[in-house]
Amino acid sequence: MHLWSDGYRHLHIVGPLFLLNFIAGVLVALAVLGAPLRWLGPSALIAAVLAAGTLAALSISINMGLFGYKEYLADNFVHLSIWVESSAIVVLGAVAGRAASVAVRSRSRSGLRSAPTASA
Repeated sequence: MHLWSDGYRHLHIVGPLFLLNFIAGVLVALAVLGAPLRWLGPSALIAAVLAAGTLAALSISINMGLFGYKEYLADNFVHLSIWVESSAIVVLGAVAGRAASVAVRSRSRSGLRSAPTASA
């Protein structure tokens, strides 16, 4: 949001995409933070995908340019963005994996308890 308000909002396509990315990030963060356990895995996975998409767009912008705009590694916040998005992918991926693992174990335990027993 800082970069958008600091001048990126004036860039033809990139400006609105920065704002859209900010809005999506806030919504997904609220979904992850407020998700009940059964929705934590999918919410964290969606957040990790958003972070990966943001990192991919930054990488494309640095290497080839994106919608007529090119970032440079020396630009403000580029290194910070790379670290933050990479960390988000790792942490949110781990949360999604852990939540999925807990959900599978919970389902298998409840299935074992409710299964009828055969009498001999």
